[in-house]
Amino acid sequence: MGGDPCHLEGAVIPGPEWTGGRLGGMTGVGEELTSDQKAALEAVRDWWKNRRGTQQVFSIGGLAGTGKTWLIPHIARDLGVEVIYAAPTNKAAAVLRSKLALGADEVFTHHRLTYTTVPFYKCRYTRRTLKEIPHTCGYKRCPHPLRFEHPCGPGQEHHTCKAYAVLPTVVRGELLRPAQLIIQDEASMSSEEEIRDTMTFGVPILLMGDFGQLPPVSRPVNPWMREENLGARMTRIKRQADGSPITTLAHAVRDRGAKALTYGQYDESLIANVIPMREEPAGHVLSWLLVPGTFDPGPDRAVIVPTNRLRAEVNGQYHAGYFVDDPVSPGDRVIALQRNPKKDPAHEVSAMVGSVQAARSIRTTPVDVHNGVMGTVVDTEDQGNGAVILLVREDPPNGRLLLVNAAVAQFGEEEPLTPDRYPQSAQLWDYAYAITAHKAQGSEFDDVVVLGEPYHDYNKWMYTAVTRAKKRVTVVRGRR
Repeated sequence: MGGDPCHLEGAVIPGPEWTGGRLGGMTGVGEELTSDQKAALEAVRDWWKNRRGTQQVFSIGGLAGTGKTWLIPHIARDLGVEVIYAAPTNKAAAVLRSKLALGADEVFTHHRLTYTTVPFYKCRYTRRTLKEIPHTCGYKRCPHPLRFEHPCGPGQEHHTCKAYAVLPTVVRGELLRPAQLIIQDEASMSSEEEIRDTMTFGVPILLMGDFGQLPPVSRPVNPWMREENLGARMTRIKRQADGSPITTLAHAVRDRGAKALTYGQYDESLIANVIPMREEPAGHVLSWLLVPGTFDPGPDRAVIVPTNRLRAEVNGQYHAGYFVDDPVSPGDRVIALQRNPKKDPAHEVSAMVGSVQAARSIRTTPVDVHNGVMGTVVDTEDQGNGAVILLVREDPPNGRLLLVNAAVAQFGEEEPLTPDRYPQSAQLWDYAYAITAHKAQGSEFDDVVVLGEPYHDYNKWMYTAVTRAKKRVTVVRGRR
């Protein structure tokens, strides 16, 4: 085999485009609802009209293609209330904005909707809290560095403070803007604690999610999104009529598992997207498919794998194909493996610069960077102590320019490092050419390669991986 896999017979299923609209022209308004959608809408009406104090949360669960997002405009219009929307990740929020043609001030990440941070600074040497000197600047993107009152303590008159930021996270005192209803999409990814924090606003919450997907890592699905607790359940495929082979394949693997993944014709009208690997080593596929210039991962292209071992293998091959010498280089795709530590968080650069040196010389703002944030390295600066400063352009929708202190030893590793293996001030980032299905949840990509098969939760895992694709998906089987 060789060449572009997207032109290999039997390698790819194309999928339909999705067009959006706004309430009063939002997607789905004016269309005929399925019986599942009608039943869900009626259940929401009944909850809204008859809910008691203990019924602040209502949940709708729907499989891929059943029209969960298409139902949202009908709910908002039917109830006639002011709605604020949320999603668990930046990527999921961007998907919802796109599908509903909503603005950034209408769809928030769950974290931004519910929590806030009030950064303060401490001296790295004395651990004393520093008082920032107020500063105003006529430039939209202020190029001036932060300044603090001095000294930071008695006897420190000749001491130069090296400041680091602390970002405590607390639940907001009130919603970002007035609303009578919160609708959270992809709610199966949120924990019970996170939902209960949002409940403190006292506003009714409608959770919508896919009960066919994998549960969150290392924690159970929140009780409202468990299949037995759903207020409404949608299983009838709405997009089937639009000719979506991706949706058809996803439902087939959820119901029949590996038996649905056969090479050749998937059915009489759809070209199968399954490449067998059982008779050949993974390296063969890696050598002709997952190589720079053939399938290049990026914001709209992803390689999804079942294990961290295979993730490390694919990431290593991509990095070696692009860059030879340095462990992390400008142009590398990277992902955050943890939320910001309590000190030394990532900083957003307040001006458009192209180097770490330039970024460090101007004003930066400490910001939350969550587990799963992906981007592309713009520049690096080796610290010589096992850490490297990265200037990272975050993927859309945020697209922030981030200054990150990353642990060098993490790049290419299968698992997150233990604290004794990297500098205390560093953060854990890794290559992002390949990602696990858990990391991909809440995201959509135009083009997806699913490489390998899981040991556990086969049907849910493959269903989750396949449904990450919008336009085409290539499934490479047989690697366990």
